Amino acid sequence: MLLFLGCANNGSLELIEDYKKYVKLEEKISCRGKGYVLIKNYPQSRLNFNFNSTKDELFMLFKDIFGRKQFQLSIVKNKIEVFSLRKKEIIPLESFSAISPLFENIEPKDLIDFAWGVIPESFVSNSGQKKADENLILFNTYETTFGYLINEISFHNEDDITEINLFFLKREFDAIYPHLINEKI
Repeated sequence: MLLFLGCANNGSLELIEDYKKYVKLEEKISCRGKGYVLIKNYPQSRLNFNFNSTKDELFMLFKDIFGRKQFQLSIVKNKIEVFSLRKKEIIPLESFSAISPLFENIEPKDLIDFAWGVIPESFVSNSGQKKADENLILFNTYETTFGYLINEISFHNEDDITEINLFFLKREFDAIYPHLINEKI
């Protein structure tokens, strides 16, 4: 006995769309999240951070492994400012020798895009990496309801001495942390 099972559609063809529907990230007003930075060949290199961001501003609060507030990085009007919470003073970017390659190769707007999980337009290429001067920048993404978002960014010096990794562990959209507003903590 032979049995054939199937379905019929009365001669009309239906197109099955395999496109996933993502919530539009452009419609979001703000983003907040958590993560950490690791710096290769640098003692006590792990710094945890919380951040708030709009499309034009970013505030990041960095803490050491014991949870002590170390510094606040802010980007306002396309200008990066680092404020030492221990010394209560603004710190020049040049004094951050361990992470200076990061600031030398990206624009302030790029750092805002990274916080939102987006690869900046200037970095988009077929290989997912950008070679800026003598540095290599790599991205790792994961799928969310907003599409693919960055969860890791690696900055490598060509001499392989300096390596900085930014990890974004959590993001929430249209929300902010009240303790991270546009003021010195």
